[in-house]
Amino acid sequence: AEDKIKREEAQKKASELTLRVEYQGVLHSVMCHKSDTLAQALALTHESVGLADAGIALGDIRLRDYSPALRVPKEDFAGREQETLEKLGFYSWKQLFLETKAPGAEWERFDPNMTTYSIRKFIPAQGTYTEPFKIAISKEATLGQLKALLATRPEIGLPADRQRAVLVNYTAVELVGDEATLAGGHRVLEAATISIEEVTEPGKESLIIQRFNEERNLIKLTYNLLGRQPFDQSIRISREKTLRQFKEAIQDVIGKPADQFHCERSYQYGGLFRYEDQTLYGSAVRDGDSIRIIDGAPIKPDEYGLIFVKLDPKAPVTAKPEEIMKSNVAGDTQVSAIAGLLAAKLGVEADHIRIREKIGNKPGKILRQGKTFKDNNVYLSEGRELVVETLAEPDRLGADEILLVARRWYPEKELLEEATHELVFGQSATLEQVRRAIGTRFEVDPAHVRVAKSWYHYNPVYDAMMGAKFEDATDDNLKFLNQHPFYMKEGDMLIWKDGRVPEKIKPNGVNADGVSSYDSSSASPAGATRPGRAPREPGRDRRPG
Repeated sequence: AEDKIKREEAQKKASELTLRVEYQGVLHSVMCHKSDTLAQALALTHESVGLADAGIALGDIRLRDYSPALRVPKEDFAGREQETLEKLGFYSWKQLFLETKAPGAEWERFDPNMTTYSIRKFIPAQGTYTEPFKIAISKEATLGQLKALLATRPEIGLPADRQRAVLVNYTAVELVGDEATLAGGHRVLEAATISIEEVTEPGKESLIIQRFNEERNLIKLTYNLLGRQPFDQSIRISREKTLRQFKEAIQDVIGKPADQFHCERSYQYGGLFRYEDQTLYGSAVRDGDSIRIIDGAPIKPDEYGLIFVKLDPKAPVTAKPEEIMKSNVAGDTQVSAIAGLLAAKLGVEADHIRIREKIGNKPGKILRQGKTFKDNNVYLSEGRELVVETLAEPDRLGADEILLVARRWYPEKELLEEATHELVFGQSATLEQVRRAIGTRFEVDPAHVRVAKSWYHYNPVYDAMMGAKFEDATDDNLKFLNQHPFYMKEGDMLIWKDGRVPEKIKPNGVNADGVSSYDSSSASPAGATRPGRAPREPGRDRRPG
């Protein structure tokens, strides 16, 4: 008996189905059985939705098939009211449409050869549309037939020759060609919304399309005021506008003309906007972006903002150099012109200014004032730092000369001189000429001067001396600074020593006490250590190179 009850309950549950009925935009669930007829399901719907309380008779409603995707009613099941839901192919959660009519009125018959469109009229004065209404027309109807039908509707009120039909979806397209069919020729899908506007001037672009493009291209940008960090100002502007037009639109808020400030991307790796004639869309500006406003004349496409700094030789490697000024520089800018600006800033003569490249934390190649930045082979990039030096005497450095830094090595003390000395040589100077110049400068017999190139430029001896190999006096006339083994460039360090003093360093880099000659404890009298590193442990071997 218990099993029989369970079987009956299972059969009853299997015969149940739930219909989803849409009425006035609201979905209602109606419980039915597969064996119920369509008329019985209609009565259950009438009761479930509460139409009796609204004064709507059962004879004034009907159920129709419904397309949720197109949101249009389909088949009306006319003459099939006594068929069961199972025979009609209904299933649980099938969506239907509940349609009503006025008492005594006739039902509009469903024609499978007809399609339905939503129609709305554009009001130019208000820039809005009227409430859309639905219209049924043959699937084979042409655009001209649709216009003729709409001419009879009071909601449009325009003759066919003064109607312009526009299809607005992801794009806005005018339907041109009255002889083409809507479905096949113009590819207008069922339930699509067609916008109608009045043609006032033949050949003039559609106002609907203009408005659509304006709204689609409209983006919101935030920006800051000069001298302030937060992006607390905003503007809505078309991305088809140029950067120049954007600046003109905000110049009253900024308080300066558009040619007295420039713009920069706020996000990382953004950089400056260089092309003011380019559109915001072409400059990859997106909706919601923030634009940083910077005081100063706009940067030209071939210009870069360089930073001119002063180095402190005693400062740590990680210390930030002192900034002197920023300036916009192009490849054809004369170095002498920038030197003049620096001279006025520092209160010295222009020929007492020397501009050099910055390599790490040391000055590098010298920029000759008689040339442009391009002729000096300077790589320009936004925010690059160049070193500025003020000289006690006018700069007389020749175009084919290089400036090197010289430091003395004391083998008996394992001490590298802290002071640096600048020496000027021709690029093709021989080793013999170098030894003579050093001997004259430091009052040492040139025959005993030995030189080496330092491959590192930190102060500690174990860095400056690493890989340094002193050249003997053999074939000095065949050894040149710009060739093997030196390959000296401007700003490089040249280490020299008195060859008569015996070297305590053994070939394996360990001194007589068995301790690395480059250990930090013997680096200098002050016990300097490499910046950012702890002193090396005594006895830990560190071989040159």
